[in-house]
Amino acid sequence: MPKAALIAVVAGLVSVLAFAVPLTGSWLGLILVNVTHLPLFLAGLGLGVAAAAIASAAASGLILTFTGLAGALPYVVAFAVPAVLLARQALRSRTAADGTLEWYPPGHILTMLTAYGATALVIVTLLASGRPDGLEGLIRATLEEGMKHFMPNLPEADRAATAAHWATVFPAMIVTSWLLTVVVNGAIAQAVLARLGRNLRPPTRLSRVEVPDRLAFAVALAAVVWVAFDGTLGYTGGMLAIILAVPYFFQGLAVIHEVSRPWPGRVFVLLVFYFLLVFLVGWPGLALVAGLGLAEQWAGLRRRFAATAPD
Repeated sequence: MPKAALIAVVAGLVSVLAFAVPLTGSWLGLILVNVTHLPLFLAGLGLGVAAAAIASAAASGLILTFTGLAGALPYVVAFAVPAVLLARQALRSRTAADGTLEWYPPGHILTMLTAYGATALVIVTLLASGRPDGLEGLIRATLEEGMKHFMPNLPEADRAATAAHWATVFPAMIVTSWLLTVVVNGAIAQAVLARLGRNLRPPTRLSRVEVPDRLAFAVALAAVVWVAFDGTLGYTGGMLAIILAVPYFFQGLAVIHEVSRPWPGRVFVLLVFYFLLVFLVGWPGLALVAGLGLAEQWAGLRRRFAATAPD
């Protein structure tokens, strides 16, 4: 077996370990499951698309052997396929008119991953359409059942109200969290490979992320469906509007990184900002940053700042 293929297989096995640790009930598993993508991305971004495919296939095959299709399918959908897609798109390039190499834009990669997550949500919604109240009803019932076990002393009325509240946003939260995890793992993999001199694609600055203009129309359409329709259609529109706004969160971060460039103590300011965003502000903060990214789409905040900033 060629060395690259062997490394890819090992990467797949490491990914399986990270994926399986939560099954032991260990608190460490809650952390390790978040880096399940990382070995696959290291293989793909460091050795190429074929390596990402080999790592993903090895991991998926091992899980299929021990757990069957029910255990392997979530891994394939959430980890294996995205790893191959990310490697394929990230390593695409073309020669520009001036002879330089142009790499596939990071904003377009974000949009592709977001479209993948949105498509998965639509498929799940269709599969659950035969149940009472569709996907929302299924999630509400699942949450209520879970609270019976973990919060048995909670009054039934409060349990039902809590489940109903979280069911309205739960799918979007899951897909959004998945997207954030994928992007962070991809960024870590690229940074590690660049540090080791093994990266196939040059590093990309966050401040250069630009989301395709057409995504704004998809967000607007989903929002209109959310407001205009009731039932499953309106529910799906709302979830899609939230999910499709995720790339704008990263574009908002790009604005913050660009605007803060001339500030004294910039690194410390950014560290405080990220600490507040992750540990204190939470989801409302993510929404505000996404709003900033959407404003950048129309107002060109980075260009305006560059034009007015002192030399």
